Amino acid sequence: MKQTSIFDQEQIPESWRDEWKEMPEYNMEDKEPYQKIIINFETEQDVKDFAKLIEQKLTYKTISTWFPKKERMNRLQYKYMDEEIGKQSKYMNDEE
Repeated sequence: MKQTSIFDQEQIPESWRDEWKEMPEYNMEDKEPYQKIIINFETEQDVKDFAKLIEQKLTYKTISTWFPKKERMNRLQYKYMDEEIGKQSKYMNDEE
């Protein structure tokens, strides 16, 4: 189920239109998986064999994974850039 808004429509004042001028458009990508499958293992060795087969680390704490493996984005590396400050790297650790 997709959430359309964090507010009820009655709670959103129409004045937002006055503030939202020349703002960039934002399109949220659909990050939902195509399919989810529950897999049960009889033994710890079965888990290890499966992890080796899909080439991913699975532990007793693992409750889900992506196949093929997706790298997690480090959101802490991004920072806000103001056009008036001048050209800056969008990554905190980039050297120009």
